[in-house]
Amino acid sequence: MLRKTFLALFLSTFAVGSLYAIDAKAFDKAINDYADGISKTAYAVSGDLGDNAEAAYNLAAEQTEEAEKRLNKIIAEFNNADDFVEAEKLLNDFSKKSELNSHSAAMISKMLKSRANFVAGLEGAEIPVTNENKDENGEEVITYKTAAAPSNLLKSRQRRLIMIETPIAEAVVMLEDTDKNRRVDNLEQLLKRHNCNVIASYRNKQKKNDKYCYYFSGKKYVIDALLGHYEGAVVNSDLVAFVQITTGGFWGGKKKQMFTVGPKRSDRHTMGELSWYKSVVEHAPIDYLAENQYNSLLSIASEETVAGKKKLLFKNAKAEIWVSAANMSENEAIYHSELDLGDVYIDAK
Repeated sequence: MLRKTFLALFLSTFAVGSLYAIDAKAFDKAINDYADGISKTAYAVSGDLGDNAEAAYNLAAEQTEEAEKRLNKIIAEFNNADDFVEAEKLLNDFSKKSELNSHSAAMISKMLKSRANFVAGLEGAEIPVTNENKDENGEEVITYKTAAAPSNLLKSRQRRLIMIETPIAEAVVMLEDTDKNRRVDNLEQLLKRHNCNVIASYRNKQKKNDKYCYYFSGKKYVIDALLGHYEGAVVNSDLVAFVQITTGGFWGGKKKQMFTVGPKRSDRHTMGELSWYKSVVEHAPIDYLAENQYNSLLSIASEETVAGKKKLLFKNAKAEIWVSAANMSENEAIYHSELDLGDVYIDAK
């Protein structure tokens, strides 16, 4: 009796029809996107992602929040009883498909009730749908149940998606800009807005417009979007260094030699990272090259005998190092350094 009285009162509140008609297709897509986000978030907190758990959770939570905003925007257009009845019918059908859907429907039902209360202007009012197993006509309806554990909300599709989208990946993007730096400023704002971490950047001098290269980490979907707009590449511990050694001076003339240092596939994660080039190659470039590319050093060194031992002398040596993404040149470096090494002796082989 109370329910019938409330329903009559609720319907009378909306005696004036609304110009808005519920878009069933848009509403269905919105509730599916929201459920998808809930499932991804549940997977992110399930403990299966190890070191990537925090990045996965941040990404899933952000996507769920966006889906909830879109859903609330649709619900905010509901202005009469017919809108709410139709929405509840769609939600009932949706909730029958899985425990994830039932859990999501319970969350969405709260949004609908909140909007109904606002529109009806009745304290404690509810949308005109029963929440029991059977309605007044004896017809079965769905009771929305929230899941007891996150594992109950996981679907293989969400697992695949979040594994694809998650880790915090690394990439290099490049652009040319004038001395006004407008494009550079725009890129830096984009990186900041999407919480990307700039690991290194370098301005490569060119005849006309200089080339700016940024090496950063960020969410994969952000990187995909940026690489669709800017020149660049994904980085997977495969950075390459170009090392130029210059020896000699004014009287004897100068000699230069360029060396390329990069990881083989089996060396990735030990070589190929910027920190490795800084700590190993940059720390002692000639020593490193002597161990790995000895014969190429002979053209810029002179032989001397010191204390009865044959030595190679690199007179007044200087080193210039550029680090770039794989398949890119020293003119597209993300890091650069110059070292004044002085006179360097190494053992001759």
